[in-house]
Amino acid sequence: MFRTIAFVAATAISGVPIFAQKQMKTVAVVNFVNSAGQPGLNYLKTALPESITGSLSASREISVVERGGLTALLRELELEQSGVVNTGEVARAGKLARADVLLMGSFSGNPEKITVTLKAVDVATGVVLEGRSVSAPLAEILELCGQTSLAMASAIAGGKTGLVTVTSSPEGAEILIDGIVVGKTPLVEYKVSTGSHSLFLRKSGYREEEKTINVRAGKTERYVETLAPARESVQMFLGFGYQRVFPSAAALQAGNVFSGQLGVNFGRWTADIAFAFNNNWNHTYSYSTPFGSLSQKREYTVSAFLLGIAVEPFQLGQYVSPYVGVFGGFTIVNDYRLKGSDDERERLASFDLLQLGVKAGLEIMPKLRVSLFLEGRYTAFTSAIQRSTFVSQGILGEPTSTTSDLNLTNFSIGGGARLNF
Repeated sequence: MFRTIAFVAATAISGVPIFAQKQMKTVAVVNFVNSAGQPGLNYLKTALPESITGSLSASREISVVERGGLTALLRELELEQSGVVNTGEVARAGKLARADVLLMGSFSGNPEKITVTLKAVDVATGVVLEGRSVSAPLAEILELCGQTSLAMASAIAGGKTGLVTVTSSPEGAEILIDGIVVGKTPLVEYKVSTGSHSLFLRKSGYREEEKTINVRAGKTERYVETLAPARESVQMFLGFGYQRVFPSAAALQAGNVFSGQLGVNFGRWTADIAFAFNNNWNHTYSYSTPFGSLSQKREYTVSAFLLGIAVEPFQLGQYVSPYVGVFGGFTIVNDYRLKGSDDERERLASFDLLQLGVKAGLEIMPKLRVSLFLEGRYTAFTSAIQRSTFVSQGILGEPTSTTSDLNLTNFSIGGGARLNF
């Protein structure tokens, strides 16, 4: 009487109702059935249950009967030989094993691909509480069956569950929920306990994706993932691009730059060598004479040999990947005057300059075999060039040539394509 009163008092103090705590179910894992017809795989009849028992021991939702205490029971009932278990056998086995649930299974196939079928049967009713199928090479089957059985623990315990459907583009991505491999995409209506879970997708050649999902009781949660191509540790690329140049000097007009580059990616870093060419950077001007205004057709050609380096400051995106970088190199500028109706060129001067700049851009569909990029650049030169122009001397004198400094600093924007290999 005193013990009863003390128990009630302790329960009242703790705030936990006497009958509120749900009794944990006990699971016994029996020997599996060899449906493969290969005697060499007979060891899996006990190896699989032992692996599963070890995995289920990590669950806080159920308790597991030690395999050592089941040896005599299994020999008596010979469940592993029959492959068919009726309600009476289940009830008797459960009573002898002091278990609420029997987890049994069978396996078939060959060492290249073993298929294991698992089912958890309620001892009292003979109802299958949960069933799963796992296929994997022999070297992986023990671990995967252990993980799968652990995922079944919530349903075995009678907890609330929901369904998860996962698809991906491309298909065939391996899916892990809470670190347990549950299959490959598309995964349709997979039973999961309610609450928050970690969803992880991985596929060779693509970036791994991880997110937190919330499963509601009796509901189906659907998730669609587009996998971004994974960046190789070292990846070469060949690029071609176009830039529209907007100079800071009023004497220069907007021009066109065409470029080619050969580069290599090291993770998020990119290094490249490039050649850029502007064939007609117009700096035509007009000057007044007593006989009217005359035009002097002039243009620069620019040839640049550049080294560049860039980094992706953010994680690689699915559709776009931003990058920033610097570049510099040797530049040759030739000044031409165009003469006659056929615009024959006469070279007036040539300059050797050092070019420096910064760049920022976006790579579109990054690291596919062919990707596109948009890029903006700011380019400066370490020195100005000398630009000669004519100035009228009036009616009595011929035009004279004068020189002035011209800064080639410019901003450009453009894009191109990369071949990744």
